Amino acid sequence: MFREAFVQMPMGELQDWVGDYFTAPARGLQRHALLLADDTDQLAATTLFDCGPLEGGGRTLQGIYIVDRAVAPAYQGCGLGQNMAAEILVQFQPDILMTTCTQSASLHSWIRVVRQAFAGTFEAFPHWEQETLQPLPATLFELAVGAFRQLYLGVAGGAQEQVDRAVADLSPLLVRKGVYGQRYDTLPWEQRGRKDVLAQALGAGAGDGILVVVLRRELRAGHHE
Repeated sequence: MFREAFVQMPMGELQDWVGDYFTAPARGLQRHALLLADDTDQLAATTLFDCGPLEGGGRTLQGIYIVDRAVAPAYQGCGLGQNMAAEILVQFQPDILMTTCTQSASLHSWIRVVRQAFAGTFEAFPHWEQETLQPLPATLFELAVGAFRQLYLGVAGGAQEQVDRAVADLSPLLVRKGVYGQRYDTLPWEQRGRKDVLAQALGAGAGDGILVVVLRRELRAGHHE
């Protein structure tokens, strides 16, 4: 399914993705896999994520990092990605959830599910509102980077140097520059043939990822503008 979903992804990267399903995360985190099958028992979609406690804002928070998510081509556009996102938010009730999106479909899927189903509980950054970019508020930047540093240890297999490089590569707008090679047979930051204005405003280009931060609203309220 990964090969079908990411037709241009190098074999080495594909193998790493599959390997993540059989790799234990860093100490203190738990790794979960959400798998959806179709009527013929073929894999239709999957999300792999790490969750666990982290320190932020002077207290212990429940955090989640989405390691990867994939939807088979036959089911893309059917809302399976949003369904999996909603299931994770409902079942695990995080204070902060983070994921690196590498194309418009994924970016706007996360923003959409938070707005449509969890508007009273969570808020997703960045987003586009009234023709204006709404990035993560500056008062929450340190909290977000600290959470990313702790959660990304799972992706890095406990390698602190890899985490430090990932943090160093974060732009002030939480764009991760040059985090991947070619994955898609279409331009990643376009929607229906048009440039993605949100990605464009953030300065994201091909090969870049956008770190999406989903915050519980009470957490934001505790960090005044």
